[in-house]
Amino acid sequence: MGKSTPFLYQKRGVFYLQKRVPKKLVPKVGKAFVRVSLRTKDRTTAIQTAGSILNALDKEWHAALFAIPDDIQLTGFLSAQPARAKLLTIIVKTLRQITTGTSKEHARKTFQFYCAFFLLISASSSAMAASAAF
Repeated sequence: MGKSTPFLYQKRGVFYLQKRVPKKLVPKVGKAFVRVSLRTKDRTTAIQTAGSILNALDKEWHAALFAIPDDIQLTGFLSAQPARAKLLTIIVKTLRQITTGTSKEHARKTFQFYCAFFLLISASSSAMAASAAF
């Protein structure tokens, strides 16, 4: 019995990878799907090649979705109330992914990172407020 590979399809005998672009990145990427020829007619080779491409796409999209904009100074970003609210929203969303089973391991690591980051922000904001008081 073969592996389930919903992201692969064949066209004229050649395997292609097709993956939906996250909705928030569609304007940046310019299309709703990424389609790549894997340049092979062998299913096993196609699955192996697709795996590395999918990992690269996931890393790139994750970085784009959670990046801090270049035009914002880090200290201003960390101390701003809307940034905290957005960070909490990300934490809650990631927690939902963990509980629903969507990419559990990745979501768990992301959740741990953002929780630690949020604690760091809270501690640094408290320290800045305390030093401003003196």
